[in-house]
Amino acid sequence: AVSQDIEVDKDDLDTFERRLSEVQAAFTAEDHAALRRLSTPEMVSYFSEELADNATRGLRNEVRDVHLVSADIAEAWREGDTDYATAAFGYESVDVMRDRATGRIVEGED
Repeated sequence: AVSQDIEVDKDDLDTFERRLSEVQAAFTAEDHAALRRLSTPEMVSYFSEELADNATRGLRNEVRDVHLVSADIAEAWREGDTDYATAAFGYESVDVMRDRATGRIVEGED
């Protein structure tokens, strides 16, 4: 496919923030199907490994209230009908680790 450079605008950044929130929600819910739908296979393997490690330690990671603070777009392009972008995100969120059995926070602050 022929590659064409594109500009990233406010709507794209809103989409990035929404997708980031969706990924974090899927991670919190330990929803592997949603993670596969929202992420690349490489990222799904990282997420799955971390979720398995958390479960082994009796923990559950809860991430919520995700807000995109910055996006440094390295490149953006279109191939056929699909748009791509390589970006580094800065974001804020509430990120806590809870004991699976009690729900007690063991890392982070609510």
